[in-house]
Amino acid sequence: MKNSDKKFTLVQAKPYLFLLLFFVAIFFIFRFSRTLVPESSYARLIYQSHQIADGRLYIETDKGTFRISLPQPDVAEVIFHNQELPFIDSSHAVLSSVHFTSVNFTSDDRQIIFGSKEMQVVIDKSPLRFTYVNVADTLLTSYRPFFDHDTLRGFSFTLQPDEHFYGAGFRTTAFDLRDQHLELYNQAHYGYSLDAPNLNFSVPFVVSSAGYGLLFDNPEKGILDLDKMQANVLTFTSIGGRMAYYVIGGANTDSILKNYHQLTGFQPMPPRWALGYIQSRFGYESEAEARQMVSRMLAEGYPLDAVVIDLYWFGAGVHDSFYMGNLDWYTKKWPEPDKMIADFDKQGIKTILITEPYVLPESRYFDTLSQAGMLGKNPDGSTMILDKFWFGPGGLFDIFQPRMQQWFWEKYQRQTEMGVAGWWGDLGEPENHPDNMQHVTGNALQVHNIYGHYWHKMLAENNAKYYPEVRLFNLNRSGFAGSQRYSLYPWSGDVARSWQGLQAQPRAVLGMAMSGFPYMHSDLGGFAVGQEDAELYLRWLQYGVFNPIYRVHGDPHAPVEPYAYPDSIQEILHRFIDLRYRLLPYNYSLAWLNSTQGIPVTKPLFAEEPYYEALSGVTNTYLWGNDILVAPILEPGQTHRRLYLPKGVWFDFFNDEKLFGSRWINQPVTLQTIPVFVRGGAFIPMTEPITNTKDYSSQHLTLHYYHTTEVPVSTFTMYEDDGITRNAFAKNQYELLNFRSHAAEDILLMTLKREIAGTYPDMPAKRNITLVFQVMETDP
Repeated sequence: MKNSDKKFTLVQAKPYLFLLLFFVAIFFIFRFSRTLVPESSYARLIYQSHQIADGRLYIETDKGTFRISLPQPDVAEVIFHNQELPFIDSSHAVLSSVHFTSVNFTSDDRQIIFGSKEMQVVIDKSPLRFTYVNVADTLLTSYRPFFDHDTLRGFSFTLQPDEHFYGAGFRTTAFDLRDQHLELYNQAHYGYSLDAPNLNFSVPFVVSSAGYGLLFDNPEKGILDLDKMQANVLTFTSIGGRMAYYVIGGANTDSILKNYHQLTGFQPMPPRWALGYIQSRFGYESEAEARQMVSRMLAEGYPLDAVVIDLYWFGAGVHDSFYMGNLDWYTKKWPEPDKMIADFDKQGIKTILITEPYVLPESRYFDTLSQAGMLGKNPDGSTMILDKFWFGPGGLFDIFQPRMQQWFWEKYQRQTEMGVAGWWGDLGEPENHPDNMQHVTGNALQVHNIYGHYWHKMLAENNAKYYPEVRLFNLNRSGFAGSQRYSLYPWSGDVARSWQGLQAQPRAVLGMAMSGFPYMHSDLGGFAVGQEDAELYLRWLQYGVFNPIYRVHGDPHAPVEPYAYPDSIQEILHRFIDLRYRLLPYNYSLAWLNSTQGIPVTKPLFAEEPYYEALSGVTNTYLWGNDILVAPILEPGQTHRRLYLPKGVWFDFFNDEKLFGSRWINQPVTLQTIPVFVRGGAFIPMTEPITNTKDYSSQHLTLHYYHTTEVPVSTFTMYEDDGITRNAFAKNQYELLNFRSHAAEDILLMTLKREIAGTYPDMPAKRNITLVFQVMETDP
């Protein structure tokens, strides 16, 4: 090529080079100068004085006062208040204001150091800055200890360049929340799938890969920005309310979550039947239809523990709407509900009813509730009528009023006395909640995020009062930090019946697990709009076997019940649903670990190898408990599935093939199975398939042991109680079965030890345990 040709080519390229450089410059300007509000609008707080009183540290500044205390030795609480933001010592999320008083304190001209051996707060006086240190590791440093700009106030923190964040409630965006801007405002989105940033259940709590959790104890409408609007800065903003946060330390993710649950409450044990097969649909329109479905399920050989009855139970109203708010049986379609419930119960099948916090003008109770002032109001004090809603005009219960709570509970109690065993609360964001609606405790912007929380509280406290021996099952799609202590079993809303809808579910389940909600699950098969797809249905229900709750649900656009699908699909489903029941001893023990230690039932892979960056955003492969790894099939027509096996030895659950971890593999798959692996050395206790949990007994156990020479010592603790009694563990009405293996040279020692804390109904006097050496590399 001639020089002149080269020159001509360069000249041609110059406009494109300039354009490229222009966009690169714009990117870097945006990346490193983006802020929620202009930097010049911030006024730095100026330290003035401090004092120690009752084991708490008070820092006076020119803008207000910080109160710093330790609710637990490795948890720091920080509250800011001033004349515009009055001090609020009570919390919706945190259980009590008790604090750790054995604190250390030093001070000099530059710094104040306050805390315990496990958690120290280092306060630099000028410029004012808080640094949180756990043992010897710096966890977190404030960027702005507090700011107040126009209608937004909050806190911001400096992030480490390689830090990752998880939690913040229900989202289907990337699992790692770094570089995301999240609304803290519960929202319902019909037919959502992947990459939905703001959904039904916001939780102002995140877990950091740097070794801490961060809870913002403020329910008012807010924003959580993680490095999106300002580089390497996490910012929480709210319109007002309690300006408080907690820095939660811990040695690992499990201990951080345990400390979080000690603050906000542990999830109680579920009734054992809740871990079985639950069948739902939108909806069974009559008693005859519900009975027909149950009979068909049993005739086809499917286990069944509960049936969910949607809003048809309280009947059809004008314009084919429903008499929402009646909360009583529509006897034209349900002539003998008490007999139906009793008949189901004799078969070991529980009945679950839907309830919503809305009431239509056509309801027999609308005038009573409106005239008593028990519904959400307009600013002038009149009842607000919500015109734009899918069910027609209606009013919203003011759930914060004691009178409204009592009225609502009486409806629950009436059905409970009839034999209803569980509840499905819908629309609890609330789905339609105008900003100017007034409640007894504030306007919608102030109380929206805790509406569901107080609904759960009302139901749980009354259930404990009137039925103190019975565990509550409360299915709902919205709540707040701490709602888990009210026996909440959240589901992931109106997901699209599509492959993208399925792909979104591991993100949703793991994100909520990292937010302190262990029982997040989906409408198996998908809920909204999509047409029949047998492969999608199969893959969703296979994935569901390794979900906290196994509940099939959907709208009428496609068959919902398994018996509606081809025999080839049903044959596979039978095996997987039977596996769900065979795993009950293992799964129930996972529930016990969560209820006592806060350990999630589903765990992300990054917890296995926290320093392997490639795992920071992985959700399509996860751990079911400590010892089972699951890689659901999330795309149609897959013949191979790429997945990561963590360090150690693993065995294919279906064929016992031994594989070594710390590597990516490309696993062959068919419709018959999904990739499932068991950790080398694991004990997996199982039973035989049963019709439902009414027939469950641990008298005959099969203990599968995955022996490998690479794991010389392994243990597993199996928990057993009657599966019904509330607080059985606290009442010492349980037993533990401890399994241990110890290999040394050519000897393998197996120890099975029974610890009886106390008796419980139907506790086996003795057990027959079949010990299966799933893999033996040499003859014994």
